[in-house]
Amino acid sequence: MQCVEFTLNGVRVAVAGGAGTRSIENRIYFFPPSGRGSFSVAGYADPNPSLSQRIFWAGGDLRLGDVLRVRVVESEEADSGEIQTQWGESFSPDGSNQTCLFCGKAKDEAAFFMVAKAGAICGECITSAAEDMKRLPNR
Repeated sequence: MQCVEFTLNGVRVAVAGGAGTRSIENRIYFFPPSGRGSFSVAGYADPNPSLSQRIFWAGGDLRLGDVLRVRVVESEEADSGEIQTQWGESFSPDGSNQTCLFCGKAKDEAAFFMVAKAGAICGECITSAAEDMKRLPNR
């Protein structure tokens, strides 16, 4: 079967795919000011994709100089992955190893971190966005 293999710095992190896999995606977030980022490998399974049928194969931190390699391969067997809902296992700083999608701050650098599988936002960016929205003209 056709799968996608992901390696980080030469170490295999996932072989994504398998019977019933409809799609495979890789997201990379990198923040040049901090030299840090994160990646995730996920996808959807057939027959009728819903949030409960999202599969997560791998994820982790990225640092300056890391090499994330993506290769389409034929494989007898893919990693099983973890079926999860797409959003919100946690809304606490303990729930993520990611960086803020807006400023790149790591969770241990923020007083508050709102987490979802697609990423995380630090408290300072949430506050800043709320203040910006207050300044928008009413429509």
